[in-house]
Amino acid sequence: MADDFEFMMKKLEEISEKMDDDTLSMSKRVALYKEGATMAQKCLDSLKETEQEISDISAEIENMMKEDDELRDRGNPEE
Repeated sequence: MADDFEFMMKKLEEISEKMDDDTLSMSKRVALYKEGATMAQKCLDSLKETEQEISDISAEIENMMKEDDELRDRGNPEE
C-alpha cells in the first residue's frame, strides 16, 4: 500500500511539472488536471484507509491491555 501511495505521489508531481509547460494545449491541460484530480483522490482514499488500519490496530491493542488488566485483577483479588 505504501508503495502505491508513493507511486501516486510521484505521478502527481510529474503531472504538476507537465502542467507548468506553457506550450501545452488547453485540452492537454484539462486531461492532465483530470488525471491529477483522480490521482489526488486515490491518495486521499489511501490515507483514509491507512488511518482506519491504524485506528483498528490501536483499538485492538487497547482491548488486549484491558483484558490483561482484567485477568490480573481476577488473579489478585483484594481482601
